[in-house]
Amino acid sequence: ASYKLPAGAESAEAVWGQFRAGVCAVTEIPRSRFDWTDIYDSRSVDGNSRKIYVKESAMVEGLDLFDAAFFGISPPEAAYLDPQQRILLEKTWEALEIAGVPPPKLQAANVGVFAGSCTDDYGQMLASREELSPYSVTGVSRSAIAGRISFVFGLQGPSFAIDTVCSASLVAASLASDSLMKGDSDFALITGSQCNIMAGPFLALCQMRAVSPDGLCKTFDSSADGYGRGEGIGVLLAMRLEEAVKQGRRVMAVLLGSAVNHDGRSS
Repeated sequence: ASYKLPAGAESAEAVWGQFRAGVCAVTEIPRSRFDWTDIYDSRSVDGNSRKIYVKESAMVEGLDLFDAAFFGISPPEAAYLDPQQRILLEKTWEALEIAGVPPPKLQAANVGVFAGSCTDDYGQMLASREELSPYSVTGVSRSAIAGRISFVFGLQGPSFAIDTVCSASLVAASLASDSLMKGDSDFALITGSQCNIMAGPFLALCQMRAVSPDGLCKTFDSSADGYGRGEGIGVLLAMRLEEAVKQGRRVMAVLLGSAVNHDGRSS
């Protein structure tokens, strides 16, 4: 497992350490993302304003950093790559290293990629600036979030980009489990990613009154008043338990089962 999460958590141990220490990773949105000063008004919680009433979020650092040359990607192409694709490549390499699986040995291997994602802020940003190139199609396409990993690492198992909004990475894990059990994949890379770059989604969610004014989630609490937006990227390498034990691999967790459904016409 490898991560890039708020407050500098980039390993499973770091994430667990944050939970144990009660770290709150919600901070003021950096103005390097977007300047919210002109559209912020704490009084606009009625949802009828063209303003946002929240200026806090859980953000990761270094979205603009990428070792393109390491992956054989030219600078002109790298400029059009969604940060989700960039960081997923780096975190996939790290996850394989941590698992003791040399990435070059996976070329042409039966490795599935199941990528959960539901945002395309970078593509919206490029479109708003009318910045187009032959690389902008594959650079911001949602499907390429999975395809990029398969292509760069030479993987020949199933490759899916999954968008079920908030549950995307969980559904990705369920589909990956099914693929492993059916034998479609010998290894499965399960990823989840979200990058909040544009002000637009914040504005729309404020108009819906879906987000909490303080940017915090208070799930199942009487003080709950919306959810807090966050971002992050994670990669898990999964395989059948009996194979992992046989190969002497470090098992961090076991998925005992999963199911996928929908609430239908509920609120």
